Amino acid sequence: QTAPKQQPEPWFVPGTDIRVVHTPGHVDKHIALLVETRDGACAIAGDVFWWQDDEVQETDTKGLKEHPDPVGKNQPQLERSRIKLLKLADYIIPGHGKPFSVPGK
Repeated sequence: QTAPKQQPEPWFVPGTDIRVVHTPGHVDKHIALLVETRDGACAIAGDVFWWQDDEVQETDTKGLKEHPDPVGKNQPQLERSRIKLLKLADYIIPGHGKPFSVPGK
């Protein structure tokens, strides 16, 4: 039996307007959720963005894009996923760290 074909994005949580965004890099099948609110789009990013407890949370565009992930599977792919979320969202809730506004929005 062959595996079912994956549908191209956008994907949505059934019965909602919550968008599921494929964000590989930390792990291959990582996803984030994008929710439209009255204040703008909010990404629940999981481990696309995260900081260890003793790290300074830098939220400038360069720092957000290039922050190393010591346990990530593919840093270049992770950077592409980060750029994708930074374009889609106004606010981001990281897997570890404080929520932040996307720079320039």
